[in-house]
Amino acid sequence: MSKLRFIVIMLCGLWLLVACDSTTVNQTPDTIPLETQACSRATLRQGSTGADVRHAQLQLLKAGNAYTSGTPAYYIRTSGGADGVFGSGTKNAVIAFQKLVFPGQPGQFDGVVGQNTWSKLGCSSTTAPAGFSSSVDNDRDGIWDSYENYLLSTLAPRIWLNSNEVNYPATVSWYLSYSSMRFSHNNCPDHEVLALGRLTGTNLDDQSHSINKSLCRHDYPVYSNSYVGGGESTFFLELQNSARGGSSAKGNWRVYGHVYKTSAGKYVIQWWQFYAFNDSVDPVNHEGDWEYSGLLVNAGSIEKVMFFRHGNLRTISPSEAEWVNGVHHVTYVAKGSHAQYKGASSSGGCITGLTSVGDIAQAVAADRCNKGKVWDTWASGYGGIINVGEKSYSLNSAEWLRYSGLWGEIGALSAGGITFSSGPRTPSYQTSAWKPY
Repeated sequence: MSKLRFIVIMLCGLWLLVACDSTTVNQTPDTIPLETQACSRATLRQGSTGADVRHAQLQLLKAGNAYTSGTPAYYIRTSGGADGVFGSGTKNAVIAFQKLVFPGQPGQFDGVVGQNTWSKLGCSSTTAPAGFSSSVDNDRDGIWDSYENYLLSTLAPRIWLNSNEVNYPATVSWYLSYSSMRFSHNNCPDHEVLALGRLTGTNLDDQSHSINKSLCRHDYPVYSNSYVGGGESTFFLELQNSARGGSSAKGNWRVYGHVYKTSAGKYVIQWWQFYAFNDSVDPVNHEGDWEYSGLLVNAGSIEKVMFFRHGNLRTISPSEAEWVNGVHHVTYVAKGSHAQYKGASSSGGCITGLTSVGDIAQAVAADRCNKGKVWDTWASGYGGIINVGEKSYSLNSAEWLRYSGLWGEIGALSAGGITFSSGPRTPSYQTSAWKPY
């Protein structure tokens, strides 16, 4: 074979490899259509109903923390959400808002949404992008459900699992079918709450058990949808050891999508991954493993790409990320720990994109990444993307969002306050790294 012919064949082979992998580096998406809502600025007062009332309520939901008493958002949340009915709760929200934006002007504190109040609330006069005319917002977060679904599917990530990964993803329902629920008592024997085969995504949050007091006697009841115990005292799931490998069937590789809007009007889009077992370094491996990658979208453009790993959130600019077809960001999943990274090195280490010494040491010394098994989360043949909605108003049968216990056994180190040796809590009960903006 001549040298020229050999070179041509090699170049053609290289071209085929590139053509088969549509990943392109530093190619960010075009502007993303923004969800907008129109209103007529009609004067609204207690007793009013309709789309304008709902729009005002959605704007009021952005004013203050919805879980802090006395804020406009709190009054809306506790009086039925953005339901389009101007009741006493909405009036209280309007008054609280007026006190914020018209300080020292008690004449404005009338609880009526007139032109002055509209000017502070804001009211878009633009029309919705094509396909998003539906105003259904069943999770009551101020974003149309159809628009959330659009963002989750259009911008969904490509996930690369390590070629040597043996602890695969799983759906919530698959995992629950191999688990029982127990309650851990401090310094007393555990008690079974639900036996193997009885757990479902809809009853996970609806259990109760009595906490112990002296001599292991039961005292007052606590509930699996609100009680968050400290140390070893909590509800937890116990997975069958035979199921720790997760599911090798790609139809069970599902991501759980979550979208919310920040107080500054930006969109946070998250794709939660769930694995049956975190096989990290002993003794911090544990049953149940929630991880995610995500995007921060501002004014229709991607501002940040997010990677969650080892209990912390890392962010990079879009130009630092890898993209598939200029739309889908790429996340590399470390073997066993399932930590999320922006890339993989030729030596098998994970690329952080950061300068943190500890982060780099973890990526190089412990976590291993490569292009082993591809998971195009948006594509057919995989488990799909489920929009979970919000904890108080979940979507698509995701009532398990309200489960406040652990997703795996309590680790031996938990007595010493080392929580990452135990199964994690539901993302809706996790730390600020799960709701960073």
